[in-house]
Amino acid sequence: MKRAETGCEASLPSRRSGRYLPVFDGRKRRVRGLWQRNGQFVARLRTETPDGRKKLVWHVLTDARSVPDARQAMADLDVERRQGRLLARGEAPQFAEFLERYQAGPMLAKRLSTQGKERSQLSWWKARLGALRLDQVRKSHVVSGLEELERAKVAPRTRNLYAISLRNVFKYAISLGHIGASPAEGIAWLKGPTLKRELVTAEAFERLIAAAASPRFERSRYVGPEVQGSPLKNAAQFADYLRFLRYTGAREKEALRVRWRDVDFDRGLVAIGADGLAKNAEVRHVDFNPALANLLEEMRQRRPPDSQWLFPSPQRGERDIPAQTFRETLKLARMAAGMPTVGFHDTRHEFISRAVMAGIDFMTIARWVGHKDGGVLIGKVYGHIANEHRQRMAAKLLLAGPVPV
Repeated sequence: MKRAETGCEASLPSRRSGRYLPVFDGRKRRVRGLWQRNGQFVARLRTETPDGRKKLVWHVLTDARSVPDARQAMADLDVERRQGRLLARGEAPQFAEFLERYQAGPMLAKRLSTQGKERSQLSWWKARLGALRLDQVRKSHVVSGLEELERAKVAPRTRNLYAISLRNVFKYAISLGHIGASPAEGIAWLKGPTLKRELVTAEAFERLIAAAASPRFERSRYVGPEVQGSPLKNAAQFADYLRFLRYTGAREKEALRVRWRDVDFDRGLVAIGADGLAKNAEVRHVDFNPALANLLEEMRQRRPPDSQWLFPSPQRGERDIPAQTFRETLKLARMAAGMPTVGFHDTRHEFISRAVMAGIDFMTIARWVGHKDGGVLIGKVYGHIANEHRQRMAAKLLLAGPVPV
């Protein structure tokens, strides 16, 4: 009985430190393949190496605290082995080491902005998983990391991005044969609270445009209505840009990279993402609506002859480059207009909302804004707008009914 108890307590170190001791169950029967070493349970299984060879390998059962726990953990490993998802312990590189290989390889194929975000997220994981070999990282490590982010008040969507970055690393490790399965798979997708976004009206956007052109600024600073200042230097270009976003539903960065060659006046189309840098790396075409057609024609009449961009950089000098951002202009215009929460993405929300209320089918709207789901997301997020709009229109419908008696 004492012999069985010794095998049950993983926390008790053996007197023969470093030696592998057989483990017995409660009936004093030897548990085949299960051993104890320095107070830890270990399983010995014939395991395949990345090059296809098979050899007997010791697997430390880190979370096992009793013989029943250890037997179950060994059974789980055996299932992984028979499914070809268990590779030889000690063959995989450390997470920190492999991370450098991933960042110098597959990650470089991504856009620079994506690389920057992913590098930051993986640096966070490296601080927690760096010393572990790839085959030592468990799902519990991943879950613990995501729980730590939650305690730090990181938003659910951002936590999902951390999980995606980690999955990318393990997916690459699987392709190279270092591990058989990813510990980051099977993690539940986190959903945050659905916030109902208020629709910013066309009048509100025009207030922003008027504020940027008002004499309330001095040296790119807002000085208020009491001081006679000057309009913002790029107020006219800011007006064109904000209206272009409203009339196309384009994202902030996509619009900045549109060239005049992307505008087809004959066919009434403007190409968004023709440079291959759109969010889904595909070009899409937005058909002219009357407001967009008028805006582009006006812009063409005053187009700078030395630039190919719809929104050329004011500081381009001899180089023909697009404007990098209008965020500082937006910030100042919001201060002058007293509209602190309006952002560029509100123009995309307005475009989609107006299209839905106009009765345009969701598939067409999805093509315009670059959704690849055929309009499913449009229906989920904006479907209520269509219903509310129909109800408002029905309330305005006056039909002659029977005369009350």
